[in-house]
Amino acid sequence: MPLFRLFYAVICLIGLISLPAFAALQVDVSVDRNPVIMNESFNLIITANEDLPNWAFDTSPLLKDFIVGATASEKSHSLVQGVMTQTTRWQVRLTAQSPGTYTIPSLNIQGYTTEPLDIEVIQATMSASGEQRPYFIQAELSNEQPYVREQLMYKVELYLQNNTALDSGTINAPEAANADIQMVTQNRERQEIINGQRYRVITQEYAITPQRSGELDIKGAVFNGISRTRSSRGLLGFGRPEQVTLHTPSIQLEVKPKPDNFPGTWFISEQVTLEETWDTERAVFPVGEPVTRTITLTAANVAAESLPEITLQWPESLRTYPERPQLTNAVKNGMHVAQARYTVVIIPSQAGTVTLPEVKLPWFNSRTESIEYAVLPEREFSIVSPPAGLASPQAVQLEEDTGAITELVRPEESSVVVSQPTQTPPWLPIAFAGMSLLWLVTLSVLVVALRKLKRARVSDDMPAHTVPIRARDALNQLKRACDKNDSTLAIQALNQWQKARVGSHGSLNNLKQAFPHDSLLLEQINLLESSLYSAQKQPWRHGKQLWTAIAHLHSRAHHGSAATAGLYPR
Repeated sequence: MPLFRLFYAVICLIGLISLPAFAALQVDVSVDRNPVIMNESFNLIITANEDLPNWAFDTSPLLKDFIVGATASEKSHSLVQGVMTQTTRWQVRLTAQSPGTYTIPSLNIQGYTTEPLDIEVIQATMSASGEQRPYFIQAELSNEQPYVREQLMYKVELYLQNNTALDSGTINAPEAANADIQMVTQNRERQEIINGQRYRVITQEYAITPQRSGELDIKGAVFNGISRTRSSRGLLGFGRPEQVTLHTPSIQLEVKPKPDNFPGTWFISEQVTLEETWDTERAVFPVGEPVTRTITLTAANVAAESLPEITLQWPESLRTYPERPQLTNAVKNGMHVAQARYTVVIIPSQAGTVTLPEVKLPWFNSRTESIEYAVLPEREFSIVSPPAGLASPQAVQLEEDTGAITELVRPEESSVVVSQPTQTPPWLPIAFAGMSLLWLVTLSVLVVALRKLKRARVSDDMPAHTVPIRARDALNQLKRACDKNDSTLAIQALNQWQKARVGSHGSLNNLKQAFPHDSLLLEQINLLESSLYSAQKQPWRHGKQLWTAIAHLHSRAHHGSAATAGLYPR
């Protein structure tokens, strides 16, 4: 009997201890502050007195009135005076985007329905006590009725009181479907005083370009960070860290389509200019002499990648070698400016009068909502035959029977050796006519030829026209590149030779400026550049002609031509 009573007592004790576990489920709902600030996140806290799964709390009923952020959950167990307590706690960040009174609706947690909770949302610049907030965010859009592909400037400004420190923080860009969004400026700072309170203002700007007409929803930028406000209690003068999430309001736009009467490719901007420059001020050009024309298209509040391509028309008497367009983006006086620079090398091929046609580019002025034109007027030039002694590109013929051109520089030699065509002496047939003197005349001819060749080699070795040691490697590399028709190696070797020739930084432009009247060399260099940089790239097959031009340059220097004086400055 005593044993039975002991067993009964133990059962009762276990029942008393376990009683809280079988108590009814209770769920409490609260917020970390009320009122809350518009576009500033606050925490909604749900606490249940049981061990519940994480999915027991569904946040979808909150989406109607709030932006729902991250949700965190935690569980705890405790035993106090023999009583076991279990708790499940959820914390979710919510943001209201307009002032007013909102209601946290009833939530169903494992069959338990919570009580609704009213929340008051006030303006962002005021705190619950009516004081100015230590931080807030705002955004501004340049135009709320844009045309398709019109660039909009979206400016985000984060205001922080001077007594507020940020441990970390980032501003996330706005988001929009069917629109291109690019950051223009980042983290510009200034000081501003609002109602006697000094604020540090951090500004970021974004360029938003709608790609389609119709409705466009722009989801606002978001700031996430950790702030600390000054406190007299903290060891370092700052209070505990506080998680901060700030939202700018979302914006709905109606994007207008391209007007039906717009001619050509759609191009919209606030301001467009079209300019051209030449590398010479002359209006008369010799045949075969290259001249460079540069056309610059500048537009305000347009991305450089969106600038239209300019198609130029050229007379047949001009050879043109366009370079790859250069695109740039910049910010000037708070305005996003884009530029496209088109550079073309022009070589006249025949004498006469040449007219370059007008360049006319239509664009739509977003301020006046009207069609305008950027225009370059037509230009007329005179092309004249080259001065005496200089051949035009068409007149230069490279004869195959002039003999093979030997390698210009050998590592063990220091002179330029260009083989000379052997001239048959006029008296040789007469010598052959005399059979009796055949052997004697033949021997004499050989002796004379050997003496001529020796004199030629001696003259080539004259110190005034030798190739310095510094230029040998570059010329040998150029010879190998020309033999292989390798345009990339050829242009590298030319740059190295120019650098070795003058002893400073070298480029093809410097080389062309050094020999402005050598039409053959200029033509070959332009053909080389065209094969690498023109829009219609063609295989380079002019290695032999380029090497011949270099050989002729040294040959003329040997004969004292004024056009090639100073081939290797000392």
